[in-house]
Amino acid sequence: MNRILTVIMGAVLLCAAVPAYAGVGSKQAQYDGGTIAAIPKQMKGKLVTADKDLSFDYQGASYDIPYNSILEMAYGDHPSTRIGTAIGVGLLFWPAGIAALFVHAKHHFLTLEFTEAGKKQAAVFEIGKAVPLTLLPILEAKTGKKVEHEEKSK
Repeated sequence: MNRILTVIMGAVLLCAAVPAYAGVGSKQAQYDGGTIAAIPKQMKGKLVTADKDLSFDYQGASYDIPYNSILEMAYGDHPSTRIGTAIGVGLLFWPAGIAALFVHAKHHFLTLEFTEAGKKQAAVFEIGKAVPLTLLPILEAKTGKKVEHEEKSK
């Protein structure tokens, strides 16, 4: 009986910990940093392509970047090991924790350099895995500039 209760409590704790390690959803974006003081860092939202600007919509607010102000765009994906998840799972179920060390996540980043009121600005967004397929070609068409692809990391 105690063993069953321990397993149930472990599963509940594990499920409660998963959202803390959850990254950006497949169609979401997260502002990771840059020079935009109006957007709090690590803010999740959506990148929306409109006729004249790229908009980052978050928590009822919006930040617009006009396409004609974008100077450079770069995209890259970076793999990472989910060490936090492996430690959490390992504490409860040690064999699964060791196996979790071999699970890799890919993080996709879009970096924009643009001008605002005559000053250079920069923004780095982590974007979901479904976003680059549509967003990057739209940005290239709307800005008339190529998105620089960083070399893929292994």
